[in-house]
Amino acid sequence: MGSKLANLAEIRIGDNIFNVELNEGTKSEKFDVHIQNNNLKLYFKDKDFAIFSACVIAAKKRFDRLKGINDE
Repeated sequence: MGSKLANLAEIRIGDNIFNVELNEGTKSEKFDVHIQNNNLKLYFKDKDFAIFSACVIAAKKRFDRLKGINDE
């Protein structure tokens, strides 16, 4: 794993806070993304993070639609 390049975000899920970090990639990838706190560490290659984040966004939109929640 490479060096940390930037802190991208802080995410709160319930009582847990996760840090999202952009890191230098390995030989085959340009970047790695780490989502972590003291209890959990997730590591994604850049392409895998793009897929993961798209799934999270799609799930949130579907949840909101099923619950009748509007962003407007």
